[in-house]
Amino acid sequence: MAAGLLNILVEKGADFSRTLTIESTPGVPLNLTNYSFSGHMKRNFTDSTYAATFNIVTANVALGTVNWTLPHAATANLVAQTHHYDINMINSVGNITIRLLEGDVFVSNTVE
Repeated sequence: MAAGLLNILVEKGADFSRTLTIESTPGVPLNLTNYSFSGHMKRNFTDSTYAATFNIVTANVALGTVNWTLPHAATANLVAQTHHYDINMINSVGNITIRLLEGDVFVSNTVE
């Protein structure tokens, strides 16, 4: 399964929050028992450190939903430019990692 492509906007100094619904087949939510998630942003693909790490928590195991967030304290430290990100799902049974989403992150500046 290829990762979905989704470009996103993160406003510097503001909270970022999205809900992601994962389906096993179209219209059928995946039960998220035994799954964990990770997500990171980098300014450049070759950077050795992350610009930010997303907080990803399961919102509803049976409905396949996770909340995907960055608090304003984390977005305040981002450089206003295009970054790159990916979100991964890890199955603890078999230790299988699947890249769910990837794309560009446009970080908009603030006037404050």
